[in-house]
Amino acid sequence: MVDLGQNGQEEFQGIYSPIYERSEIKRFMTGHYESLKGARTQAKEFDLTGHYFKLISDALEQINFPLNHQRLTILDVGSGFGSATFPLFKLFPKSQIIASELSAAMLLVLKEKLVYHKKRKDCLLLQLNVEDLNFKEDSFNLIVGAAILHHLFRPEKTLRECAKILKPGGIAIFFEPFEEGTSMMALIYEAIIHHGGFKWLDFSIKYNLRKMVGTWQKMKNKQKNDPFFKKVDDKWLFSKKYFRDYALKYGFKDCIIYRLDKSKKPFTHLAQTHLATKLDRLPKWIFETIKIYENWLSDELKDELILEGCIILKK
Repeated sequence: MVDLGQNGQEEFQGIYSPIYERSEIKRFMTGHYESLKGARTQAKEFDLTGHYFKLISDALEQINFPLNHQRLTILDVGSGFGSATFPLFKLFPKSQIIASELSAAMLLVLKEKLVYHKKRKDCLLLQLNVEDLNFKEDSFNLIVGAAILHHLFRPEKTLRECAKILKPGGIAIFFEPFEEGTSMMALIYEAIIHHGGFKWLDFSIKYNLRKMVGTWQKMKNKQKNDPFFKKVDDKWLFSKKYFRDYALKYGFKDCIIYRLDKSKKPFTHLAQTHLATKLDRLPKWIFETIKIYENWLSDELKDELILEGCIILKK
């Protein structure tokens, strides 16, 4: 490992890296995430620490994982600028955390935030490809990945390494998008696209709906050698079977999966996010189209058709 501050860029001092070829970094992320300007802009616009504090807390409660006890060793994979790092410090104030991220720019933003919150000495920063978690076996009590696996070409490599580097009794928690619910969302959007009123919608809405449906169709392909995946950050929509099969293959004792949105109208909520407005401000037929699909599905089926899910793997 090399201290990135040794190359004359003092601001990166204390961020360690095995040193990656630029081509390796570009293979996994667009320039927006790689640039310092992009990372700082995103950090200002999106503060997800409260969101992930709740998600991680709920996941730990699912398995009765004890909080605020002995000093744990925690690995935050794909840490970005700390969306899960700071919730982990709040939940486990006595612990040592390793925050790993391929974007050096994001790690620099995280470093600045750690200094501001007086947590720098308790967090080791590593520039690391999450597909290559080359740590000593039985090293960590807890591994957390906040929406990272779907960015990878080979997420099963990360799952395999987690099984090795977790201590006996340790757990790995991931938050990821799922094919089941997203496919239903795509069918809803297809119904909107083929509606007679679609042509009268704002161009940006029409463009975004078509782009999402096309991207999701690509993401269902389990083979990621299509040149398409070299140009995008999001590569996977997972199934419950995917995680259960690899959990069994790599020797995890248990694999728990549940949906994050507990509302009775998850597709309505997601549409509001995608369209960046309240549905009642759109033509009435859009709301009615979504409502038809929403009402057809029972609460039990909505639990199965996960849009965003939590995966808990127990060693």
